[in-house]
Amino acid sequence: MKNAALTKMMRNVTAAIFCAMAFAVSVPTAPAYARPRTAVTASAEMKMRDAAGAVQDAFDRKDMKKLASLCAYPLTFSDGSGTTKKIKNSREFMALGSQNVFTKNLTDEIGAANTAKISASSKGELQIGDSNGVVMKKGKGKWKIIRIYMEKNPASENSGISGDMAYAAEQFQKTFYYRDLETLSATCSYPVKIYFSDGRIQDVQTQKEMMELGENKVFTDEMVEAVMQADLSKLQENSGSVQVGGISGFYMNKSSGNWKIDTIVQ
Repeated sequence: MKNAALTKMMRNVTAAIFCAMAFAVSVPTAPAYARPRTAVTASAEMKMRDAAGAVQDAFDRKDMKKLASLCAYPLTFSDGSGTTKKIKNSREFMALGSQNVFTKNLTDEIGAANTAKISASSKGELQIGDSNGVVMKKGKGKWKIIRIYMEKNPASENSGISGDMAYAAEQFQKTFYYRDLETLSATCSYPVKIYFSDGRIQDVQTQKEMMELGENKVFTDEMVEAVMQADLSKLQENSGSVQVGGISGFYMNKSSGNWKIDTIVQ
């Protein structure tokens, strides 16, 4: 009797062992690395999107110092005139001026980006914006801006005066003599910095804004006289800029093959 009971119990134990083995084989074991990998990926994406959000916030606040800290140098900077520069450090970046960085189109496109759903390309680059925007890349564990670009303004190719330096200056002289604001506004490299005779300084962003100032506010008798008295045979180019006049006058530079005015001093 005892032997029969013992035999039956041993059969039950053996059957239970085989069932357990069969279940273990039929259910695949989850890889040990699965959970940690998911956590790391989620954390990496969060850091990437946080970095994009910081860039967006810097543009929203128009904070040059903050934006400079989010860049990797040398930085590629392409403005609306089609000019591309290599910015070596944060000091050079700050020297660009907020009016040249926080343009309306660039600020609007970056502000409209959905950073909660943004993702990196197959090259590991993160683009914020479309025709105007920034490109970020991860380096030393941090996402940094490697490029800032703006859509080329088609009008910038045709505006300005072609020819040599003296010829361009002579044409500008005529524009000032006739106080032709329409011609002047079409031959400027925007934004144009105007130093007014009353001590005010204004960055004029567009041709329309220049026209809205009016001839009387742009052209003063002293400035026109200084420009007309300039000896064009003695003009000198300094770091791509040419001064026409003395204390009053204007500065011109060559952009996309044409001479344009970028600074006016009354």
